[in-house]
Amino acid sequence: MMKVNNFRGFTLMEVMMAMAIFSIGILGVAKLQTTATSQTTNSRVLMEEATLATRELEKLLNYSYENLTTAQIDENTEAGILYDKITSDSGAHSGATYSVSRTINPHTPIKDITQIIVTLDRQGTNQNFTVTTYKREPE
Repeated sequence: MMKVNNFRGFTLMEVMMAMAIFSIGILGVAKLQTTATSQTTNSRVLMEEATLATRELEKLLNYSYENLTTAQIDENTEAGILYDKITSDSGAHSGATYSVSRTINPHTPIKDITQIIVTLDRQGTNQNFTVTTYKREPE
C-alpha cells in the first residue's frame, strides 16, 4: 500500500515570505499616507495665501484710477510700493503673519494701464505668493 500525505497548511518558509511581502506593502502605504498629509497641508497654505492676496488685490481695485496712480492709498507709501502686515484669520495656519507689499506701476505696460502687484511674504519662510493684475483708466 502506498501512503498518501494529506498535510494541510503552510510551511514556516511560506509564512515568513508572505509576512515579508505584506510588510513591504504596508510600509509603502504608510509612506503614501504621510506624503498625502504633507501635500494637503501645503495645499491649505497655498489656498490661504491665494485668498489673502486676492482680498488685498480686490481692495486696491476698488480705489479710483487716480488714487492708484498717485499712490494716495495708505500712509505706508514709499515710491509707489505700499507695505503692510496682515494676520490671517482663517485657514490651516490661523494667526500666521504675512508681510504684504503692493506695487503700483502707472502706465505699465502701456499708457493708461496700471499694473498692480500684491506680494505676500509669510514670516519665517523664504516663500512668497504674488498676484498681478492690470487696471485701465476710465475714459
